[in-house]
Amino acid sequence: TMMAMVSPAFESFAESLSTLKFANRAKNIRNKPKVNEDLDEKALLRRYERELKKLRIQLAERSKNVVDKRKLIELEESRRRAEQDKMAAIMNMERLSRDLISEKSEKQQLEQRIQAMSGQLLMGGGDVEDTPEFK
Repeated sequence: TMMAMVSPAFESFAESLSTLKFANRAKNIRNKPKVNEDLDEKALLRRYERELKKLRIQLAERSKNVVDKRKLIELEESRRRAEQDKMAAIMNMERLSRDLISEKSEKQQLEQRIQAMSGQLLMGGGDVEDTPEFK
């Protein structure tokens, strides 16, 4: 509790104003009481144990974050590998498709050649070895 005395006299106006300002500042002061500890061995051990506990908790939290980052990196790597495998499979599929188309084309040409040769054999059109299709 604090009491501030002011005077109603005009001559004491400056002093009363200064007193009121001081009282306002003093009113806003907040104390943080703390138990005094003797710095004996037991008190130091308790303080160090609290500090160690706090540091272990911080270390566990940081270790958890590191593990999460490692998992994230592993997931990114597996996603990248899956994307590469997908692209390789697509390219292989396109290559096989081109090969199939060319083989179909060759097969069709061979069938046409066989048809032409068969027609010549059936009609008896001379020696087959003399035809341009045979050569």
